[in-house]
Amino acid sequence: VWLDAGCGGQGLGGYKSTNPSDATSWTHYCVHTGTSDDRESGWVDNNPSSPFYGRMYVSWNDFARSQALFLRYSTDNGATWTNEQQITTGTPFIRDVQITGDLATGDVYIAGMNEGGGGFPHTDMNLIYRSTDGGNTWTNTYTGPGFAGPGVAAVGYFAQMFSDGGGFWRHEGWGEPAAFNHVVHLVYAQHGAGADPGDVFYIRSTDSGVTFSAPLQLNTDATTRPQWQPNISVSPTGTVMATWYDARDSASCTMGNPAVPCYRMYSRKSNDNGVSWLLDDTLSDVVSPLPGQSDPNIQTTYAGDYDYGSALLTKHLTSWTDGRVAIGGASQQDTFTDRELVGFGVTTTNPACGSIISTQPANFVVNVTDPVNPATLQAGDFTVNGIAANTVIYTAGTTTMTFHYNSTPVTVQGLQTMQIPAGAFNRASDSQPNLAFTCTFRYDALLLQVTTTVPAVGGTFSPPAPNNYQYDVNFNEAVDPTSVQTTDLTLTGSAGASVTGVSVINANMTARFTLHMNFGGSLTANIAAGAITDSFGNPNAAFSGNYTVGGCPPQDHYNIAQIGGSIVAGTTDIGNHGDDVVTTISLPFSYTLYDTGYSSINLSSNGTAQFVTTDIAYANSCLPWTTHNYTVFPYWDDQRTDATLGACTLFAGGQCGIFTSISGTAPNRIFNIEWRTIYFSNNNQRANYELRLYEGQSRLDVIYDPVVDQGNTSATAGVQRDDTTFDQYFCNGTGSGATGGQSYTIQ
Repeated sequence: VWLDAGCGGQGLGGYKSTNPSDATSWTHYCVHTGTSDDRESGWVDNNPSSPFYGRMYVSWNDFARSQALFLRYSTDNGATWTNEQQITTGTPFIRDVQITGDLATGDVYIAGMNEGGGGFPHTDMNLIYRSTDGGNTWTNTYTGPGFAGPGVAAVGYFAQMFSDGGGFWRHEGWGEPAAFNHVVHLVYAQHGAGADPGDVFYIRSTDSGVTFSAPLQLNTDATTRPQWQPNISVSPTGTVMATWYDARDSASCTMGNPAVPCYRMYSRKSNDNGVSWLLDDTLSDVVSPLPGQSDPNIQTTYAGDYDYGSALLTKHLTSWTDGRVAIGGASQQDTFTDRELVGFGVTTTNPACGSIISTQPANFVVNVTDPVNPATLQAGDFTVNGIAANTVIYTAGTTTMTFHYNSTPVTVQGLQTMQIPAGAFNRASDSQPNLAFTCTFRYDALLLQVTTTVPAVGGTFSPPAPNNYQYDVNFNEAVDPTSVQTTDLTLTGSAGASVTGVSVINANMTARFTLHMNFGGSLTANIAAGAITDSFGNPNAAFSGNYTVGGCPPQDHYNIAQIGGSIVAGTTDIGNHGDDVVTTISLPFSYTLYDTGYSSINLSSNGTAQFVTTDIAYANSCLPWTTHNYTVFPYWDDQRTDATLGACTLFAGGQCGIFTSISGTAPNRIFNIEWRTIYFSNNNQRANYELRLYEGQSRLDVIYDPVVDQGNTSATAGVQRDDTTFDQYFCNGTGSGATGGQSYTIQ
C-alpha cells in the first residue's frame, strides 16, 4: 500500500495478485480515495484460527479531514475497503506511527505519537489504540508521559537527525509496535543526554497495551552519537528483535559523501518475549555513508521513515535505507534487507500453530531447527493445556519429535495451547538450550456455517425499494452473540445498500440483520470467514448469497422542482471561518447521493458540498467540474466565512460561517446545512442559503434567502455524479435565479 495518484490524487492504493509470478495478473485497487492521505501502514491477520483470519488493515492520517487518524479493513482479499473507522479527531494531532496485530488473539494495535507541535526541540508522547473486534471499534488504551524528541535541528515542522545540507533525515521519534499473546512491545527514539541527538528505548505491556513498563534503553554505547528510527518484531515463539540506525562507529557524517562512513544497523534480541535482552550487536556488515536525496521529485529531508520489522516462526526480517552504493561519486539511498534466525527452537508442529482441527489428537509432532541431545529430552517437556505428554519418540540426529498421550489432552472445543519451556532440552551440537515455545490451535468438531437465509438465496427482498428489510441468517450451531456485528455482513451490487442493525435470536442460531436498500436490482450478501464465532470462539466459514431487491434500479439524473420555503436556521457552528476553507463533518445518518452512501461531507466556504474531494476552488465553472465526483453545488462562488468581516455582523448571531441543524426524528430526519457568507469581491454583500439532506432518501433541497446579493451572475448551482452525469440549475447568469427553494429528486 502506498500513496497513489490514481486514488483521488493522493489517496491510498496498490496492486494485488493471486499469482504474483505472472506480471499480467496484477490489478490495481484503492484503499481510500483522497487528496491528502499520508503516513500509511498495514497489517494482515494470517492466523487461520483467528476470528478475523484474512482481514487486511490499513491505517493513515488524512490531512484533508482535520489530519485525523483513520483505519479501513478488507474482508475480501483487498477487493473492497468500505469499513472505515475514525480513530482520532485530529486535535491534538496524533501521527499514525505503525499498525500491528496479535496473531494469538486477533487484537489489532495502532501506535500513535503526539509530536507536541513539531519543530526542535519538541516533546513527544506515545499512544496505543486497540481493537478487539476486528477493527470495528477502537480504544485509546495508553497515553504515555512526555519525552524529548530526537534530533539536532528543524526544517519546517520536522526535526532532523543531521545538520548537513541545512538539515537532513527527518525523524520525530517514531518506532513500531509488536504484539503476541497479549504482550505488547513498543520501540521509539528520544533525545539523549546533553548533545546526544538520539537513543532508542523499549517499553513492554503485559495487559494488552493498557499499562507499560519503565523505558529500557536498548543501545548500550557510551558515545553521544545518534541512534534513531527503530523497528521491532516478535515471532510466534516469543523471540523479539529490535533494530535501529546507529552512528556509534563513526566520528562524523557527511551527506552524500561515500568516503565518510556514518552508520550501520544495530539490533538487540530477547528470547523470552521481552522479559530480558541479550547485548546489542551489529546487524548490517558495512558502516554506510550518509546517503543524499538526489531525486528532485522527493522531499530533500526524507530518508527511511517507513521501516517495518516482521517475524516468522524461524526468523526475524527487517530492511533499511543504506548509502554504501555510490552513483556518480555520490552516496544515494538504496533499500537493503537481512534476517536473523530465531535460534534453537521449534519450527513447525502438527497440529500446526494457528490451525483449526476437527479431531482430538493423542500424538503431537514437533519439529525443531537442529538435532536434539536425546539424554536431555523428556516426555514432560511438552504440554497441551498444561497437561504433560506420557511418552516421546525421537531418533537421534533428526529434528522431529512425537509426543504421545495415553488419552487426548484436547477435551473441550475452542482454543488449545501447546508449550515447551525454555531450556527443556539441549541442541546436540553445542548443548545450547532450546528457546521457549508457545502456540495455539483450535479444536472445532463442527465448522460454523450458514445453512439457510430468509429470504432464501436467489430470492427477492420486498416490498419495492427504497425500504428497510429483515434478513435472517441461520447457522448450523449456536453463535457467540458478542461476536455478531453489523459490519460482519457486507452488501454489494445494490447502490447505497447498508446494514443498520442486528440481533441474535432463536437460541443463538439466527442472526437477524436489518438492511436498508435505496434501489431495486441485484444484491450480494457476504459474511467473511472468521467474522462470526461459535460459542467456543471458533470462526465461521465464508458465506455469499445472491438476491434480488424489488423496485427500480438507480437513476442517473435529478429532477429539479420549485418548492419555495425558507431557511431553517443552523444552530451548530462547524468551525468554517475564513477564505477558501473546507471543513469535514460527520453526517447524522448515512446519505446516498446518486448511487453511493456517505457518512461525512466536505463543506467549502465557497458554497460546494463535496462527498469525495476536498477542493477549496473559488473560481466557479459551469458543470461538469471535472474529476470532482459526487458534489452538490448549492451556490458555488468566491465567498468568505470570516466570523465578523464586513457585512457578516448583519447575520443572525453576528457572524459568518457554516451552521447545521437537524429537523424531524429518525428515520425521517432532515440535515440542514446553512451558509452565511460575504463575497470576496465585496465584503459588504452577503449570501445566505441552505442545503438539506433527507434521511433514507436521495432527495436534497436548496433554499435561498432573499439576501443573495449577487444572484446567479457569477455562481453555479446543481449536482454532479461525475464528468458525464450532472444536472445544472444555473451558471454565470444563465438558467434560473438564486431565489426561493428547489427540490432535487432522483429520477
